[in-house]
Amino acid sequence: MDSPLVSIVLTVYNGSKYLEECFQSILSQTYKNWELIIINDGSTDNSGEIITLFVSTIDNKVEYINLNQNRGIAYCSNLGIKQARGKYIAKMDADDIMINTRLAEQVYFFENHQDIGIIGSNAIEIDEFGNEISSTNVPLDNLSIKNSCYQLIPSYIHL
Repeated sequence: MDSPLVSIVLTVYNGSKYLEECFQSILSQTYKNWELIIINDGSTDNSGEIITLFVSTIDNKVEYINLNQNRGIAYCSNLGIKQARGKYIAKMDADDIMINTRLAEQVYFFENHQDIGIIGSNAIEIDEFGNEISSTNVPLDNLSIKNSCYQLIPSYIHL
């Protein structure tokens, strides 16, 4: 397989009820030059079986790492990033669903804004029936992004 431009890093912990829709959102991407790295973080539900079945259908684009014990989202995200071959990383969790143009729009933006190192997006939280619960709007301009980062730093740390 040629080197992908995008590596999708998907962390899973007991996400069986979300995985089918999550996988479908990945497969429906209009942008196709991606690889998928799935890290199963010691799930105790049937996530492993669902992932194994999914991988068997498209294994030439998927790397599956199955951990025997729960190590946490940060550990798994970093493990997936270390395995990534793509120029860009798209981070997902088992309960995430991508709109079908997410990768295309983000790749286009990165390729046309070489001075940018990281991007994010707004999100809509839905319930198990697909009804909108809330939405999250992230800051869009440089100053607002920097200000929001500083808000995350504890007050006892002086920059």
